[in-house]
Amino acid sequence: TTSFFYRVRANNASGDSSAWSNIVDIKVLCVLSSPVLESSVSNVLSGNEYSIMWNAVSGASHFIIEEATVILFSEARRFLTRDNNITFSRLVSEPTLYHYRVKAFDKFVNSIESPWSKIIGIGIFLPIPIISVDRATLNFGSVYIDSSSYHKFNIHNSGTDTLIINSIEYQQGDVFSVNPISAIIGNDGTQ
Repeated sequence: TTSFFYRVRANNASGDSSAWSNIVDIKVLCVLSSPVLESSVSNVLSGNEYSIMWNAVSGASHFIIEEATVILFSEARRFLTRDNNITFSRLVSEPTLYHYRVKAFDKFVNSIESPWSKIIGIGIFLPIPIISVDRATLNFGSVYIDSSSYHKFNIHNSGTDTLIINSIEYQQGDVFSVNPISAIIGNDGTQ
């Protein structure tokens, strides 16, 4: 806020003046504009860095950015920065969408704050696992992958013989299912 002080007095045609009036203090509220939030990515691999950026806000001394996995920001983490960007790296055990918003402040005590920016989301995803097998491995028995967080995977032929795969069996709880497939994977190939 900025204060302006005013007083008045009257002058007549003869040049006579009255006494000054009392002083009135008028406070003018300075408003900070809302930052415009952006990121160069919308999805990133778990463990990789990504940056959130926003425009400079005239009069701002610092910013608070909130990060949440719930779009209502009920359990948000807050970060304080004087910069117009912040870098994150998140390790996740399942695909997760992080939501971000930022607001500007003009000083640290009794400050004016901007409205929150629009919300952006960054998806953190897991790498697609690769199961490396050869004919000897397949003839010996099963190949196991913990697929609790994966809905798809790649098979890599690490042997010298061509692999022909007719089905993939999977277990969910006590239920076993067989998915028929038709895959021919040459030496050092992936499918």
